[in-house]
Amino acid sequence: YKRQGLHQTDVTRWCVTATLFSRRMDETEHPPPRQRHDIVELLESAKPTYIQAPMVRYSRLPFRKLCQRWGVDVAYSHMILADSFTKSQFARDAEFATEPEEGPLVVQFAAQCGVTVGQAAVLVRPYCDAVDLNCGCPQRWAMKEGLGAALMTKPELVRDMVQQVRNQADGLPCTVKIRCLKSDQATVDFARQMEAAGAAWITVHGRTPAQRSTTPASIEPLKLVRAAVAVPVVHNGDVFSRRDADRACEATGAHGAMAARGLLYNPALYAGYDKVPAACITDYVDLCMQYGTTFQTFHRHLSCMLKELVPKDVRMAFHDLASIGGLISFLEELDLIVGTGEANPGTFFASPSAPALGGPDGEAKKVPGL
Repeated sequence: YKRQGLHQTDVTRWCVTATLFSRRMDETEHPPPRQRHDIVELLESAKPTYIQAPMVRYSRLPFRKLCQRWGVDVAYSHMILADSFTKSQFARDAEFATEPEEGPLVVQFAAQCGVTVGQAAVLVRPYCDAVDLNCGCPQRWAMKEGLGAALMTKPELVRDMVQQVRNQADGLPCTVKIRCLKSDQATVDFARQMEAAGAAWITVHGRTPAQRSTTPASIEPLKLVRAAVAVPVVHNGDVFSRRDADRACEATGAHGAMAARGLLYNPALYAGYDKVPAACITDYVDLCMQYGTTFQTFHRHLSCMLKELVPKDVRMAFHDLASIGGLISFLEELDLIVGTGEANPGTFFASPSAPALGGPDGEAKKVPGL
């Protein structure tokens, strides 16, 4: 503790955190039934729907809960490989956790087989409100395996996956997240085929698989898709503030906006904050203590939140810390952790459909049979 500069008052908090970070739920534990949320109805409401994007390594339970506390209406899990999820108990333990009180939740799968993704959907059906098919990941390893954006060259396969999810999982809504193809008409044609297959809504990322995040996201393909299909359409790309989300929805007619990097830097952006407030950082620390996460994930999230708050040399010093206690002590010295038990401004922006934090025992539940 002395080496990390901890005060005596930090010791208890550190010990509790260390215990929770290493906790595994008992394999016989079964969570109670989960309240259902109608996300399509939410998307079709008058106001834009604010959505947290699926992000590899990041979209875990504590971060999803944080985002929903601070203005997110619908949260997505990170991308889960359907093949390993259906075959491996270890993969299921490692990749998915939720609780009955979590707000509207979409579980995203990467797959290349309709039967397999249908089986995966059956496993998560009691614990989510929809399944999303990842047809937009541009990473080389994914495309080499025929996953992500590579699926946009195989609309018949994706159509079968949508239908398998709906048929095997008793009508569980299935949605598709896509990127733009080289021609706007090709993007529209793909979206129409997904609608015909039964997709509940379609999310359009305004870049092609070859374009990097430094290229501004285009809204023109999304406007054309919005005009061509009857199901809700969600905008994705370059959402770094609530103003960005509202402008994109107004310009395109989209039913909602999805943020990824913007929420990593500022999980309170949909609540109208231009920079992440200290109360939001405090909430994240407390949620991780409550639900558990890995040190690496905890460290990455906090590093992202510090991006717009402190100088580079301070961020580098934070990056070099190697213990949970050290991270928390560092944040306290920067006055970025506020006293617990205070009023949380974020709760005033929470979606009415997203219940407040806290289950019967305050713990994340492991999915039975997963």
